[in-house]
Amino acid sequence: MSKVAVSRLPMVGTMFWATKIVATTLGESASDFVTMAPLNLGYAVGAMIFLLALVVTLAMQLKADRFRPVVFWSVILTTSIVGTSTSDYINRTAGLGYAGGSILLTSLLAIVLIGWRMTGQTMDVERIATTEGEVLYWTAAIGVQHAGHLQR
Repeated sequence: MSKVAVSRLPMVGTMFWATKIVATTLGESASDFVTMAPLNLGYAVGAMIFLLALVVTLAMQLKADRFRPVVFWSVILTTSIVGTSTSDYINRTAGLGYAGGSILLTSLLAIVLIGWRMTGQTMDVERIATTEGEVLYWTAAIGVQHAGHLQR
């Protein structure tokens, strides 16, 4: 008996983008709360905390048998927070600045996208139904979040 592949990713439409904008704003606020005032733990510590949260939410997403909105949006939120805190670290602590960080992260994103294309996995996000395709999707999503944060 053949198993039908079910996407674990949502349809991309108006509500998707509205929710993504809210998640990005929350990501910025959460990162600033931990890395700057009031907790003031610093960019390196904040990035590590949020990277751990991303690993946990991403593991839950990759184990999901179908689209689960709470799990999916938890990953989106954690990618946003990790993107913000890591980009702030690259810019302010590592000293690459916005231009250097943008070049670095945009180059890494281009490598991910080229690698994705070379695997033969679909790049149509509404049709991704394999774990390998989804890992590539999330890797690119994290790269977009990082590079996008440095573009502001």
